Amino acid sequence: VDERGKVLGVGISRQSNYQVSGLDWAIREIGDATRQALGTLRPDKAVFCLAGCDTDLDESRLSAGIRNLGLVDDFVCFTDIFAPLRAGSSRPYGVAVSCGTGFNACGIAPDGQQAKLRSLGSLTGDWGGGHSLGEAVSGAVYRAEDGRGEPTILTEMMLETLGISDLTTLA
Repeated sequence: VDERGKVLGVGISRQSNYQVSGLDWAIREIGDATRQALGTLRPDKAVFCLAGCDTDLDESRLSAGIRNLGLVDDFVCFTDIFAPLRAGSSRPYGVAVSCGTGFNACGIAPDGQQAKLRSLGSLTGDWGGGHSLGEAVSGAVYRAEDGRGEPTILTEMMLETLGISDLTTLA
């Protein structure tokens, strides 16, 4: 996009979370998508909002790989949650929360101070995405079955949704 938000190019690649696919794969996919989006353009600055860019170490690794692509000299890397924050606000501050497979959140204060989660799942207390909700439902259903928990309507709902007849088969 340009400084007014006009879309200048689009690039599409496969997943690029290096924590899942490895750094070399991720940088190759990021490079492919960036080249598609740029076409013949050479930007003055770039912002990469990337899955897996959750810690300072992640940022350092990804920045080094992107620098080696040679596509832009002046750039920064943020975690992917900053993209919807900027896309969803006409102001330079706000909060974004994502509850997809995982959970992530970030915020930018009016004075520019930033806050973000490490978003490494249960390891860092970032609970609430689809994966952890699924685990919680499954745990509640099995605890209800064996008497460690209260009966729950989730049992029937889960078995029906998954098309499975009983919890023994599911296990």
